[in-house]
Amino acid sequence: MVMSDAQANLAAAALAIALVALLTTLTQLLQSSFTTAEGYRRCQGSVLGPWAKHTRLRWRFREFRFETRFTVPVITIRNHSPASDVWPKRVWGKDQSVREPQVHKRFMKLWIYDETVSWLLFLGAVENSSLVTLLGMVPNSHLIAVLRRMFDRREQFPDRTGLSHLARWEDQVNALFPPTSCSTVEITPRERSWDFVPSDVIRPLALSNVTDIGIIGRRLGMKWIEFRPSDGIMKAEGGGRVFTSTYVRSVGTILHYLNPGEQKDVGGNTSPRPPPGSPLYWDDGANVAISTMKTALLDEDGFGRRLYIPRPEADKMCFGILPGYAVLGVPDLHVANDEEALKTMRRLKCSSNAMARLKIVAEKNDHWTSGFPGELTWSPLVHMAHAFVPDLIAMAAPVIRFRDSQFIQVPAPALSHHGLTYEREGFKIFHHKLQQYIEGKEDVSPQIHWVLQRYEQLRDQFPEWEDEDAANLHGYFRPLELLEQVHDRWDDTTQYFKEWETRTKASYVMLLTCHVEHTAGWPHLPRYVTEEPREYFDLNAWFADGMYDYFEQLPNMVEYMRDRGVEDGALVEEAWFTLMFRAFCWHRLHRMVPGPTIPSVYYGSKMPVYLG
Repeated sequence: MVMSDAQANLAAAALAIALVALLTTLTQLLQSSFTTAEGYRRCQGSVLGPWAKHTRLRWRFREFRFETRFTVPVITIRNHSPASDVWPKRVWGKDQSVREPQVHKRFMKLWIYDETVSWLLFLGAVENSSLVTLLGMVPNSHLIAVLRRMFDRREQFPDRTGLSHLARWEDQVNALFPPTSCSTVEITPRERSWDFVPSDVIRPLALSNVTDIGIIGRRLGMKWIEFRPSDGIMKAEGGGRVFTSTYVRSVGTILHYLNPGEQKDVGGNTSPRPPPGSPLYWDDGANVAISTMKTALLDEDGFGRRLYIPRPEADKMCFGILPGYAVLGVPDLHVANDEEALKTMRRLKCSSNAMARLKIVAEKNDHWTSGFPGELTWSPLVHMAHAFVPDLIAMAAPVIRFRDSQFIQVPAPALSHHGLTYEREGFKIFHHKLQQYIEGKEDVSPQIHWVLQRYEQLRDQFPEWEDEDAANLHGYFRPLELLEQVHDRWDDTTQYFKEWETRTKASYVMLLTCHVEHTAGWPHLPRYVTEEPREYFDLNAWFADGMYDYFEQLPNMVEYMRDRGVEDGALVEEAWFTLMFRAFCWHRLHRMVPGPTIPSVYYGSKMPVYLG
């Protein structure tokens, strides 16, 4: 039976309607299925930037719905030891599939409209800071070798002056950098399910912890104004960056990162560039070109002024903890505030007489204020700490700087961090009194002559040695030749004290305690009647008198050590002279940047902190 045209048309129309109905039903079914993918719209490119490409839907057949899976960063500080790693490790973990240098710039406009997660900009700041630190820490000779290797292989990169290409050659720089201990930021992608995101959260959250976020914030140039994560209150500012916090009951503390200064760079390549006419080339001028590029990168937006040496010892100082030096048996010491400084004195087994002198300091100086107008105020007990903490820092802490590096900045572990072993008055009066000591004795040990010779060698060769203003002229770095020679002298004192401990059967910590015992309370130490006039050499008489007072305590130090088994007073005197010289060296190898310390109870805490 043959269908008529009318029947055929009717059948075709019925088939079309059926297909439309089927398509509509399938669309509704798919729509209802996709609507079960809770949180999927909040994990798109407008929110997560390049991390959105890892957002996926997973079909859960038993529940007949889609589950939203998304990827966020886990931001941590990783400590590397010389035995296991070569510094610096890459900022990113093994999975680098989400790494796109400078890619966060493409999402600036979306961020301005408050759609993009703030941690996307935070990651960009962390990576740029880490790469600039890498550039500054690597010696010129190593960096030139890397660039030569790239040139010989005819590697092509978009520009020879910006930061972006450095990210792709980290491995080659790593291979040339000597093994050493350090701490670096590590970003590890972690996949999560939206099923376990509380309803109060509207965007994916990055994860860190209290200790690491405190360190990273300080490395980015911020100062923590409030740091009470247990109460959900955290606030930091500095370097054009801001951290604010929100407490969500079902989650915990959520930080929000803001960098208003970056809005100026929307739509452009913000990689710092050296001045025109300073290309990277491989002839005899390469060292100059590299130095020019380093200077341009570090001076960009004050980057260099905010860089700290990336080592665990410097990280401890953010929390007011003075790192110990295991080679000489010095433990970690807490010096951030009045209470912790007093506990440190008790731990060092200082006498009640030393404590009493500190009370005198508190009574006579309770009107003094900090040297940081508008920021901090010293309490009486904090100024008590000024009487011994600056010396203690330089005598107890290890050298934190890297060899072959000009970076010298570390966070100040206490408000009181500049004392007689830092100021020019302490240097010059020490030298003057040491000369008098040698001239007034017939039999002087070779070690004391060594201290004087090495002191004068550094003084004659480097104006920065005795003058703290000259030493801080360039802020975040000092001449490499000065640093290397001073570092060598500090190492020499370490070797001396190891031998001194063997000869005297006493400990370095005992000598350190002896110094603190007899100098704590400066400038109110007991004065001795003497006819010897004091030369001030046009220096600040107040500071100069402090070093004179130190020398007047030397007989008491000899007696103190004799009571503890060191019978030879000459060994005590030469050890104290070496101890002072060691402290001078430490201060010239580092520049402590003042700022509020984070409460030490949070050091090592793994309390989670989220970034929104």
